Amino acid sequence: MVEPKKPLKRVEGPVPAPGAGEVRLRVVGCGVCHTDLGFFYDGVRTKSPLPLTLGHEISGMVEAAGAGAERWHGKAVIVPAVMPCGGCDVCRRGFGNICAAQKMPGNDIQGGFASHIVVPAGQLCEVPLAADGRPAGSSGVSLAELAVVADALTTPYQAIQESGLNGLDTAIFVGIGGVGGFGAQIAKSMGALVIAIDVDPEKLSAIAPYVDATFNSKTLAFKDLRKAVSDLVKEKGRRRTE
Repeated sequence: MVEPKKPLKRVEGPVPAPGAGEVRLRVVGCGVCHTDLGFFYDGVRTKSPLPLTLGHEISGMVEAAGAGAERWHGKAVIVPAVMPCGGCDVCRRGFGNICAAQKMPGNDIQGGFASHIVVPAGQLCEVPLAADGRPAGSSGVSLAELAVVADALTTPYQAIQESGLNGLDTAIFVGIGGVGGFGAQIAKSMGALVIAIDVDPEKLSAIAPYVDATFNSKTLAFKDLRKAVSDLVKEKGRRRTE
């Protein structure tokens, strides 16, 4: 991205070399997040000055490794959307999400809308591969498709884990976009009664097989929506939402 609201430019350049503690990936997949759209359409400032390659939901194959990162060579990996330094006080106390030195591809450093990218190796997530080269145990999901695990999937996963959700709970998701859709599926896998609410019939149709009920808040009056949700919770014998 050279300038907000201007067409992205394709730029040819040398393949970057990794430094100590870094790896170079051949990018296999990179998701488009609303953060990217905010940078592009709304002019939200990136921490690194433009021009900058966007993209922070990245999966790929490690093609080269710098000193201290050799064990990653040849591995399939997912790059975390935000990578803490791992050495500061907050990182050592387990709060890497507020690390002042954290690096985010497509914001602090060059991102994944490229053929190759160099990233710190310390926080990489290895993806085991089966004999056919596909992610092991992935039920047909490709390494490229796993790129969104870096952000769109792990964002609701952490929130749901922190909430203490269990099989006696009712989980209501208002807005079934990328994050909401993944969140609904995660909650269902944990045994909760899951209700999805949106104004887009296509999104509701897509999520319907993975939840207990869907409601269109654009076509239902609020009092009718509230009654429908309450009746379903009562019918299923679940406790009231908190």
